[in-house]
Amino acid sequence: MLRIGAFAEMTGVTTRLLRHYEVMNVFTPAETDRRNGYRYYTREQVAELQQILAYRAAGISLAVVSGVVNSGGSRDAIHTALTRQRAALLEERERLDRQLMVLDAELASRSAPAPNQWPFRLKQTGPVWVASMRRVVESYSDADALLKQARADLSVRDATPSATIWHRCRPAERSIDCEVQVLFARPPARSSIPIRHLTRQLVVSFAHIGSEAELPAIYKEMARWSSAAQYRHCGPLREVYWDGGDGPPIIEIQFPVCPA
Repeated sequence: MLRIGAFAEMTGVTTRLLRHYEVMNVFTPAETDRRNGYRYYTREQVAELQQILAYRAAGISLAVVSGVVNSGGSRDAIHTALTRQRAALLEERERLDRQLMVLDAELASRSAPAPNQWPFRLKQTGPVWVASMRRVVESYSDADALLKQARADLSVRDATPSATIWHRCRPAERSIDCEVQVLFARPPARSSIPIRHLTRQLVVSFAHIGSEAELPAIYKEMARWSSAAQYRHCGPLREVYWDGGDGPPIIEIQFPVCPA
């Protein structure tokens, strides 16, 4: 039998860690002397501790390790713990990769001859219900009128957000394929306009407060920024109109993106 100090030295851990594992019911001494509290470990426990340390090195939480150990190290419990941790690590790696891509895009845009002046960002849109109408109209004014009609038909409050998806815009040919939407957190009880549910979507986003004359330049810069972040636009432009209080609506520009 080995005292706690000798066992800690042999296995390359601290006595404090061994005591912590004992409290967490992850790894306990083979014996504890009730008279003096000395802890004793067997040589066979070295392999057991090494396995626990391997789980911890893989990022598996102590609570999960405790469950595996207390299951007797069953094959099913070990497989479940490892596969779940692998999925969690892959998700974390994807998140970090996205952050690196955004960082690279910011560095590239700020070192360009004409640095980007608009703070774009990647975001996941939330799931939302929309009342939606799609039409081909002759002008942007007609598209605005279509959205006003949809809002009037639904009798929504001024603060209710709405949106337009620009599927194909050929104003010179008097052909603008647009889809106007009114957004809801939950589906309305009654609607004269078809309702559908939109799932989460990854977009590059920018909330614009300035002149609409700036929009073409912003669209162009968003495409360049997305490319620098190793994304490509994979869907039509969507403009979401948020209540601007006493001023005009705030236009959130959204381009759906996919990895390039």
